[in-house]
Amino acid sequence: MKAPAVSVVMSEYNTKTEYLIASISSILNQTFVNFEFIIVDDCGENDVSKVVSGFKDKRIVVIENKKNMGLVKSLNKAISQARAEYI
Repeated sequence: MKAPAVSVVMSEYNTKTEYLIASISSILNQTFVNFEFIIVDDCGENDVSKVVSGFKDKRIVVIENKKNMGLVKSLNKAISQARAEYI
């Protein structure tokens, strides 16, 4: 599989569902399409997987932390999984 040109990373922890949907939509609606979108679920109380599944977009990758790691560690985890040259 060819690597994407850009990896977009986001960590999520207890974001209101409406804001999470808006954030994801904002990234997916860009005119540039050769990217992967890595979202880290940092063990919040909302169901990130359920929200993401509603988008049915193969560019989205969800990483679920086993415990809350905080923003920096979660973003570093996403960066370590990124396949693109640019993040």
